[in-house]
Formats: sequence, C-alpha cells, structure tokens
Amino acid sequence: MNNEGKYKGRMKLTDGICIYCGRLADGNICDKCLSERNIERLKKEVLFKVEGRVKLNEFKKFILISIARHNLSVLEQHFNQRNLYPEISGRIWLNANSKSVVGSFEIHSGEIVDIVKADVVHQITYKSRSKHTVLKWKAIYKSEGIMSGVATTHALKNLYDAGIDINKLKIESVKLDLT
Repeated sequence: MNNEGKYKGRMKLTDGICIYCGRLADGNICDKCLSERNIERLKKEVLFKVEGRVKLNEFKKFILISIARHNLSVLEQHFNQRNLYPEISGRIWLNANSKSVVGSFEIHSGEIVDIVKADVVHQITYKSRSKHTVLKWKAIYKSEGIMSGVATTHALKNLYDAGIDINKLKIESVKLDLT
C-alpha cells in the first residue's frame, strides 16, 4: 500500500496550502479547517493525499461501506438501483443535472440518510464523521471520474473493500506538524 516513492513528483503537497480546502495556511491545514476537527485525534491519524480514476459505482460503494459497514445489506437494498445515492446533510452531497429525495432513514450514528434519485451525476463530495477524510469524485466521462482528496488509513481500507484498485491511485503521505 505504500506508493509514496512511486508517485513522488506527480502530486505535490505544498507547505502553506491547506490539504482540505486549498486556502493559504501556516502548515498543511488552515485555521478554519483545523477548528472543525479534533486536534488530539488528528495527531494520532495517518493522512494521505489521494488521487486517481474511479468509477462512479465504486465510489458509491465506498460511501455505503463508510457510512454503515455493519448494515451493508440493508443499504444495498435501498441503493440497489444505479441512479440512487446516499446524502447526509453536511457530510455527503452530490451535484447532478437533476435530483430528488425519494426516501430517508436513520443509521446507527443517529444521522439521517436521504435516498436521492439523480440523473447525470457531476460530482460527489464525501466527508467522514471526524472530517479527517474528505474525498471528491468528479465526472470526466459518463461513469468514469477522478477522485481526489485526503484520506485516513481506514478510508483507504474502505476504498479497497469497495473494489477500487488502490495500487492505481496516486497516494502520498501527509506530514502534519500539530505541536
């Protein structure tokens, strides 16, 4: 899983640019993004900058695994159609030509998951509950897209479990200085 040397030079982490929002920062995370996260927990995390081609259905499966790994069969029943996607207010949202909420349910964390019917998805943004993982999928052609963002080791495992070949992704570890 260590692709650090393999992709050195292709993706560049820039000191002074926030890894989450792209704004100017003193280190790798701006003050605004840092204030939204648990700093003590963030100090214990290993973060990776991730980028690569991913199919829409693979990214959708990653989201389903990430929000309810233990109830995956229930989630797959709700999202068995190609044009149904999960949205969680403030964490998971999609941009599409048209979309409408066709149902909703509560997951074990107490969050409400909206079942959204969408046509021609342009982008999906995913934030983990901790906000340590932030990944965006952007369409490039039909169901092909580019996924990019910041992921934890746990998110990388979920990407793998969703059928994404992580060896084909550009992965670079992020060195944080939070002292």
